[in-house]
Amino acid sequence: MLRKLVGYAIGILFMSIILVSVGSLALAEKKPPVKLEYWLLADYYSEPVEKVMNSFKADVLRKYNIDIRYKWITVQNLDEMFVTAALARRGYDLAWEWWGATLTKRVASGNFMPLDEYFPREEYGNYAAYNDLRLGERIYAMCFQPDPIVNCVYNKGLFRKAGLDPESFPKTWDDFLVVCAKLKAAGIAPLVFGNKEGICNEVIFNGWTLQVFDSTEEMKQVVSKEETWIHPELIRFLHMYKYLYDKGYFMEGGMNYAYEETYYDALIGDKAAIGINQGVIAYSALKKARGEDIAGIAPIPIWANGKLNDAVPYCAAVVGIAPWTKHINEAVTVLKEFLSAEFQTKLLLEATIFPSCPEVDVNLVKDRYVRDLVSRMQRKAAPHWYAFYSHAEWQAQIRYISLFLLGEITAEEVLTQMDAAKGKI
Repeated sequence: MLRKLVGYAIGILFMSIILVSVGSLALAEKKPPVKLEYWLLADYYSEPVEKVMNSFKADVLRKYNIDIRYKWITVQNLDEMFVTAALARRGYDLAWEWWGATLTKRVASGNFMPLDEYFPREEYGNYAAYNDLRLGERIYAMCFQPDPIVNCVYNKGLFRKAGLDPESFPKTWDDFLVVCAKLKAAGIAPLVFGNKEGICNEVIFNGWTLQVFDSTEEMKQVVSKEETWIHPELIRFLHMYKYLYDKGYFMEGGMNYAYEETYYDALIGDKAAIGINQGVIAYSALKKARGEDIAGIAPIPIWANGKLNDAVPYCAAVVGIAPWTKHINEAVTVLKEFLSAEFQTKLLLEATIFPSCPEVDVNLVKDRYVRDLVSRMQRKAAPHWYAFYSHAEWQAQIRYISLFLLGEITAEEVLTQMDAAKGKI
């Protein structure tokens, strides 16, 4: 009898354990997902990018029970939102940003936490821009896209209208001026820069002036406190830039355009022939709207004799994690998935965003213009100056170059103001 009672008791205990386990599993399945907010740069917004990012969100939710809320942030309100988030210590868990001067400012403002512990050098050291992302020997963000920009995206239809060969973009500065003159004579605005808030000043200066130098080490030397920005070739370039302005080669009103407007309105709308601060996203938008017969992309004309004069300039987009996030492990998981070869390949093929992941093969891209551009970037690329100097120098640059274009100060004064800003945040 006792043996039967013990048997019953063991049976009941066993069934209880099974029921509790099943109940626990059921509860676990119903456990709400961890929610993370991910800020994205609106500079990169397009329907293909949105589609791929939504696919990423679904995959992460399915694999890790992490739900992601995206927020596209424009350049116009980026600073204010980052400052507000840092003061309130909430607002996002992960965020895109540009590297270089703005990343330095974000770190100084407490917007991003160090990531060394989670992204060791031996694992991510071969990603583009890893070394240049080091601030005070720490890593605060991970590069996912070296964007080949400061190329010329142009409207082939307007080239044809002006009697120009749409398949032959000018390769030298002198030829570039001839093309601008012919476009203007045909009643076509040659150029649109998109200089709202002075941003184009930064993009043009930091991309085109690479041609002066033989290496990025030379560029870093100019930026050091012991050296000066006042360089004869940089002064020459500023006068070249002003020459375009003085000759009326800018589309009227185009200097007030935001970056996206230069292609969504001007190039697509046949209002200007060439956007010279453009990259792959602008080209893709033009091709989607008007077709291959209209969309063209080409390297910037060569004007100087440094060894970097045929290098493709790039500016990297990075992702950082907020120091106040309550879900650090989940945020790290999302970022690692974002950096994975699998997802970066999706960005490459489906959204025309070119990643830093070394396992991604650009030859998978069918578009020959884009494939050739990025293949050339892989062979010979150089980061913007922007990666090496402070945010204060960047602010001085975009402000004082605008004053220089208006004839209110000299080229030397622009560079003197940049010298005065060295070492400041």
